[in-house]
Formats: sequence, structure tokens, C-alpha cells
Amino acid sequence: MDRGIKFKGDVPMTFKDDHIISWGGGVNSTAIIALHLLGKLEGKPEIVFADTGCEYPETYAYINVVGNKLVKEGWKVTILRPYTHREYYGTKVKNNLYQYLWDRKDVSTFRSRPCTAEYKKSPIRRYANGRKQMIGICKDELKRLKVEDDKIYPIKDYTRDGCAWLIGKAGLPLPIKSGCYLCPFQDKARWIDLHNNHKKLWDKTIALEKNSRFTFKHNITLEKQMEKWL
Repeated sequence: MDRGIKFKGDVPMTFKDDHIISWGGGVNSTAIIALHLLGKLEGKPEIVFADTGCEYPETYAYINVVGNKLVKEGWKVTILRPYTHREYYGTKVKNNLYQYLWDRKDVSTFRSRPCTAEYKKSPIRRYANGRKQMIGICKDELKRLKVEDDKIYPIKDYTRDGCAWLIGKAGLPLPIKSGCYLCPFQDKARWIDLHNNHKKLWDKTIALEKNSRFTFKHNITLEKQMEKWL
């Protein structure tokens, strides 16, 4: 499914064609775009979003709106999907993350995260083809930062609140936290939001867990955990 996404047509740092922005559709990576729009970073690097097929509807809507705005302003925005850019994905990858997990009788857990490895990092790295990736890791989460030759971190000196401020200053709407609705790292509030406000996605998540050899939570099903929370 294309999720309705169709694209038409201080001393600043300069990044040219040897860089891309790895865009997740959330606050941190959007702040990198905001820095360019505000003139804090120069140039218009290609923006690349890798679609798992399992993002939240709000994220797809955001990428559609903001992506189209950027394209009209002369940016190149690329959406990678297994069925449109097969050459950048592994041979075992399905058209979307949900089908991949279903066929493997698996769920994303703390021990296994194909969502990140197979559907995000690997295809973007292959697509970049030697270009450096601009990654959205902010000051609040520097423990995630890894020094790698092909990655740079333009917002590492900004807090998450600072990133949100940059986005507003650049005239962009504030996105929700990015991530798959199947993400095992979601906090309690987000799982409850999935249950209460995205019933079809919640039902798909429960069906996936029932089909799996594992559970999202340690030694408890999501349904049982939700009963405890509610």
C-alpha cells in the first residue's frame, strides 16, 4: 500500500550531494530538515524515508503533507519500499514488515528487531551508496550515537524540546513520535493509545502475536497486559 503518499513533482554548515537525510517522519529527523530551512545548514540533501508498511497513520499523513511541501520547494524526497526498490533490500524481506513477521511466526522484541535492521538501516545504507547519512539523534539520547564514517549527527547539541522548537520556527507542523505500531519499545501510554484509538491496527497486532512463537512483552500477552493497564 502506498498510504496515499504521492510526491508532485550562525555560520551554516554546507552539505552537498555526498549526504542524505535519513528521515523517520518524527521530531528528531525532521529537525535536521528544519535546520536547513532556517539556514543553519546549507544545501538541499536528498531526504530518504524507508517505509516498513507498519508506521502509524499520523506518520504517513505527516510525510505526505511535509514531503509534498518540500518537493514543491525543490527538495528530492525518496520513499524506499521493498516492492518499489527491491534492489536495496535483502532477499528474505517481504513487501511489508507485518507479512515478514507473520511468515516467520515472529514479533519484534528486544531480542529481534528486523524492523530496524532489514527495513530501515540496511536499505538506506545501500541506497546511500557511499553518501553520508544525516541521522536524527539529539542531546537527550547520546548513548545511541555511534561514531561511524558514513554517519553524521547534526542535532546532537539540541535537546528534543529544542528540536521541536526548530520545527515550529521553520514553519513545519510538529510530528508525533515516529515508530512502527508493532514496536516493542513503545511505552505504556502509546500501547494504550494504539488500543483506544487505532482499533484495526490493535487487532492486527494481537493477531500477529497469536500467530507468533513469542510475545511482545516478557511472559505475558498484549491482551493480558492491556487488561492490567486498564
